[in-house]
Amino acid sequence: MSRIGKTRCAWIAAFLSVVVFSHARAATTDMMGFEKGTAASAMCPSGEYLAGVAFAYNNIVTGMTPYCVAMTQDGGWSGAARVHEELRMTKPGDDVRTISLFCPRDNFLTSFTGWTAAYGIEPVIQLSVTCLNVKSGWQLSIDGPRTLQIEATEWAGGACDDNSVATGVVGRVRAPNIVQFGFNCELTKPAAQYAKLVDAPNAAGVNHGAARRHTLPSARVGMQTQAAPLAQSNAGVEGSYIAPPRVSPQAGAAGSRNTFGGARPSGLPPIDNAPLPAHFAPPVFDDGALLWACHRRGNNACDGRSQALEWCAHHGFKRLVSVEPPTTIERGESIVKNMLGDVCEASSCAVIETIDCAK
Repeated sequence: MSRIGKTRCAWIAAFLSVVVFSHARAATTDMMGFEKGTAASAMCPSGEYLAGVAFAYNNIVTGMTPYCVAMTQDGGWSGAARVHEELRMTKPGDDVRTISLFCPRDNFLTSFTGWTAAYGIEPVIQLSVTCLNVKSGWQLSIDGPRTLQIEATEWAGGACDDNSVATGVVGRVRAPNIVQFGFNCELTKPAAQYAKLVDAPNAAGVNHGAARRHTLPSARVGMQTQAAPLAQSNAGVEGSYIAPPRVSPQAGAAGSRNTFGGARPSGLPPIDNAPLPAHFAPPVFDDGALLWACHRRGNNACDGRSQALEWCAHHGFKRLVSVEPPTTIERGESIVKNMLGDVCEASSCAVIETIDCAK
């Protein structure tokens, strides 16, 4: 091959690498809401990803804060996630209650939908998010509250590119109201590591990216996917795989939302055979222990939502319909533990009494 031919082939290979991977390194999703007000954001610290959001609510979404955690090389949580109250997107409104849309452990935010008011400054009045388990492909949607007292417009929302998850929230505000909302997204750790392997030349200076690209899982059957573990062909990313393509909300398609996608965790039934909606009152473990509302020891924000989400997922459901506010019992009345197996050892424990899960 001539020098010009070799140069052209090298340029094409580099270009394809950029096309395949660079679009997901850092990007902003489609937005919900109209472009008005002042630009604002609440980004996770460098190296951390978005595992949930908390906001102040009184029929209108205000005071958005990120819930962040670092990611391990195989796509799980590194340590524990925490709320960064110092990184608010805007100040909270008056006479509000706190709403937490937190993903279960080892899950990260990947897409959202919601509603805005139809009149006035048209603020965001409802937000729903989807969590992604990077290691398994499991997805779970969480719906925030919505008032029926305000005429509203439904938005298709936005989704991070394949193989990326959210690292912060962006948009526009008219303090304290959020009038436009979206995610900032970056490549997951497994995907970023895979990209390095694909693009890095070996000791002889030869780039084997073209030979490796076919291992990117892409087959999709209905709402399930087939994915090949990268450990079979790529040293350095053992035990993980690049997430398969997901269904992204389409612009202008009101109500379109990807509530489930990706590979099922092992041990759970297929989607078509998932159990019917169920009512757990109360949710009780096999050993008789009650479900603790706190997802880890020393956590003050024990609203029970994250534990209820994990309870539903553990029992083969993909949606949490509702969870009653936890009640407090005195220590010694019953064993109380969370989904991680941590036992409440305080003088009183917050217990979840009712959970409704759906297919």
